[in-house]
Amino acid sequence: MELAGEAKLRGRGLGAALIGVLGCATGAPIPPDVPEVKSLRIEGAKQVSESELKSKILTSDSGWWPFSATQYFDPNAWQADLRRIIRVYQAEGYYDARIVDQQIIETPAPPAEAIDEEGVFESSKEREQKRPTVDLRVRVEEGPPTRITTIEFGGFDALPANHRTESLSDLPIKEGQIFKEDVWEGVRGGIQVKLRELGYAEAVVRGEALVDIAKDKADLRIESDVGQRYRFGDIFVSINPHARTPISWIREQAEDAIKKGNWVSNSALAEAQARVFKMGVFGAVKVNPGAPDRQEGTMPVVVDVREAPFHTLRFGGGGGFDQTRNEVHLIGEYVDRDFFGGLRRFTLRGRVGWAFIPNIVAVLAQSQAVALKSEPIFLTSAELEQPRAFFKNVRLQTSLTAQRDAQQTYSFIGGGGRVGLVWQPHSTLSVLFSYNLETDYLLSGQTTLGGQAPELFYGCPPNEVNCLIVLSYLEQAIIWDRRDVPLDAQNGFYVGLTFQEGGGPLGGSFAYYRIVPEARYYNTFPRSKKFTIAARIKLGTLKPLANGASPILVRFFSGGDAMRGFSYRRMSPMIITQQNPSQTLQDGVAGPVGVQGVTSPIGGDGLFESSIEMRYNFPGSNLVAAAFLDAGFVTAEDVFTGLANQGPSYFTRNMLYALGAGLRYRTPIGPIRLDIARRLNIGPPLSVQQQNPSLPLNPPTAQSGFFGLGGSIFGFIGGKNQPGDAGYPEAAWSFHLSIGEPF
Repeated sequence: MELAGEAKLRGRGLGAALIGVLGCATGAPIPPDVPEVKSLRIEGAKQVSESELKSKILTSDSGWWPFSATQYFDPNAWQADLRRIIRVYQAEGYYDARIVDQQIIETPAPPAEAIDEEGVFESSKEREQKRPTVDLRVRVEEGPPTRITTIEFGGFDALPANHRTESLSDLPIKEGQIFKEDVWEGVRGGIQVKLRELGYAEAVVRGEALVDIAKDKADLRIESDVGQRYRFGDIFVSINPHARTPISWIREQAEDAIKKGNWVSNSALAEAQARVFKMGVFGAVKVNPGAPDRQEGTMPVVVDVREAPFHTLRFGGGGGFDQTRNEVHLIGEYVDRDFFGGLRRFTLRGRVGWAFIPNIVAVLAQSQAVALKSEPIFLTSAELEQPRAFFKNVRLQTSLTAQRDAQQTYSFIGGGGRVGLVWQPHSTLSVLFSYNLETDYLLSGQTTLGGQAPELFYGCPPNEVNCLIVLSYLEQAIIWDRRDVPLDAQNGFYVGLTFQEGGGPLGGSFAYYRIVPEARYYNTFPRSKKFTIAARIKLGTLKPLANGASPILVRFFSGGDAMRGFSYRRMSPMIITQQNPSQTLQDGVAGPVGVQGVTSPIGGDGLFESSIEMRYNFPGSNLVAAAFLDAGFVTAEDVFTGLANQGPSYFTRNMLYALGAGLRYRTPIGPIRLDIARRLNIGPPLSVQQQNPSLPLNPPTAQSGFFGLGGSIFGFIGGKNQPGDAGYPEAAWSFHLSIGEPF
């Protein structure tokens, strides 16, 4: 008989030894006689994969790709790795596993020459290629698995029947299963968490696993010392000296989650910690149970907080680069978290830059082949947030903004104001109600559209190419956010629902309503946490009232992160205008009769977006690989009208699809992300409307590739999109580089 826990301790000691070997191996330059590991193969691995075994040992082979590091052979580490392979098998329940053969196939280095035949000294790369090499081969015999024969429980009889059932429900072990040590470790911890969630704050769960290697069986026993059940007592606050935050406010936030007299639970403690941290003025928050009063059966709670700096100033810069729009900008932000006392938050934000359409190179070269636009852009805002407005969990938010922006279809300059209330009954649930007023002077984008775009496409009054638009609307939003890390979620979900009602008694240039529901889901699995599945779905409908047109500023555009088969804002109904306003039909245009045109997105009133993405998290690395399928559309008509006219085929008839792959590198500000997508030839071409039916216009030439990576590679595998194909006239390939996950 052998105790599995003792074997695990030996494995941990071996892991520490390997770390020491690694530190010694990498602390000094590698001598030239140390061989490189060219290949490493583990044969006979079936129940535990070869890749899993390789991830648990120190020795590895040099990668085939250009940027991989050279791996060197350490015989001491290799001998430790052979023992480690057996230990990995034991942890997975194969205690009879053994290594039946292992080979170190050496290839000596070729003779080194200081000077080659032409009298040129060897480069360091050439000398490195003359290093001796080894090929490593291991053959394992896994043997039969060790299975669980009995599971006994002790100490649970003192619990009420319902508590006993709840604490022992959904255990990941049962008789007949293969005994796996990490699963066994999780069982004990999981039962203890359940007991403490039921109020048994001092519960301790112990386990004993007796492994009989000769009979390939494991007998398990779980013992519990449940202890006394406690209710929450008083809440005490520990804070740094001369703090500005009233202690009573901190206590009130904690009391929203921890009710005196309720049974103690870890989830209540975690919610209290989240609520205090969301006050926005603390750099560190910790909520812990205090020393219990066994006679009274109560347990106090200690809230330990440290205030963060109340004034912060940040500066930076950045840019955005897409196939149809480039941008460079500077950004700045100032935050005062105690503006005239009362923990009012005052925030000033600014961004100033320049937009180049379609790109910087074309603008600087003053290209005649494409329509150009080069304009300054800016966005400034001032926000004031008043906590405890009317009620302790309600915040009053007000803001003023000024903005100038340039898109391919239009430009605008304007500003607006907003006043709203945010009710947060739970740290993960927010309810928003606000009134918004925006005033924008809309420019038709003369450079791109030649000053001839119909007013209808912009919502301007008749006979006005440029116009002043006033948007006056109410907005409500409900957000339930249970993601573990919003910037790079691994587990959890997000559900949001937003409503807008514009015009009517509120005034303004347009009357409409807008509804946008959205849901996201994340799950990381299995025990190794190597894989993450992420899914998202979003629907949007914008309904103009009184038979009017919708304002282009609130229409739906998609593409970019939202649908990676298209560039930013390019999945949209299009308008086609003259590429060269001075060109006429008499200019002898080759091909079909007509003038060469340029397409520009004008947005739509109906939206559907969905994505499903599988991410592979490389063990011990910040690198992530992803594969994804995006599907969606933007239609000129709203969703309700589309369903009324087409029925369920409204979705299937308009749907466009894209397959892609990407890489991410995790950073403290979010993952740096590179995605490449290929749109499938399923679905309709984009809706393209002529700006002047009397002047026939030809769509732009079908493109292959992207960013100049053209026909030789991407065209060969179907990169060109022909008239009638899905998403035409947009190129079939798209490329996206940004910071942050797409959803």
